[in-house]
Amino acid sequence: MDTFDKLEALTSTLIRHIDEAYLQKSIELAALAAATPEISTESSKNVNAASFTTTSPIISTTVHSPKPFIPEPPFQQNISSSSISPTAISSSSSSTTTLPLSQARTSAMADRYVPLVLPAQLHAMPKHYQSKIFMFDATGQYTAQQRVNKMTDYFELHEIDESDVQMRLFSQTLAGDVKKWFKGLPANHIVDLVAFHRLFIDRWERKKNPLQILSEYENIRRAPNESIQDYCTRFNSIYNAIPANIKPTPDLALIKFPDGFDTDMSYQLR
Repeated sequence: MDTFDKLEALTSTLIRHIDEAYLQKSIELAALAAATPEISTESSKNVNAASFTTTSPIISTTVHSPKPFIPEPPFQQNISSSSISPTAISSSSSSTTTLPLSQARTSAMADRYVPLVLPAQLHAMPKHYQSKIFMFDATGQYTAQQRVNKMTDYFELHEIDESDVQMRLFSQTLAGDVKKWFKGLPANHIVDLVAFHRLFIDRWERKKNPLQILSEYENIRRAPNESIQDYCTRFNSIYNAIPANIKPTPDLALIKFPDGFDTDMSYQLR
């Protein structure tokens, strides 16, 4: 065998050895991967970072994992403490927003109750009082005295004893020309609820001829939608308005009272 044939045979042998070694290494890696299907992130990094080397008498093959990507400075966030420091809020900004509102509310309340003498520290108004009171404009069937009596009952029922609350509530029930009259009174003109009632009745109580009042008393009837309490209040108001020289006795008034109801109710009251 000449030199060329020997060299070719040696080359074939080396190539076969290299193929067998590479195949053996591939089988070992495949077996390792099949034995451990779930690899943690840290172990995978170690495997990727490792160098696999296959050595033969002539050829050496080395496989390296690529380097991790590190962003350049334009992609890196630079957050300093000054950029996230909280902004201080001065107390002057809050005071400038609340002070005008407080002044406007005080001014509106002062305009609403100009004729009343009120203390510096006001008591709180009852909750939802607007839905429990009725307006008086001197055009309905109720007289000024009936309005006073009804509000007095309201104060007693809800245990409202503070004079400033009573006067403010009474003024809130006024409407129309009565409200204009109240607004036109001088400042600090009404010192208490008694004085308020006296001024109110003197101005808005209906002035009638005594005979006209007596006629109204004789013909008084309960209105279709009038409660018994309201009818009693109206009956007493008319009876008390009759001059003393022509006023029926209390016993006659008790006999007259049931006549204002329907026949069945009147029969039961007698």
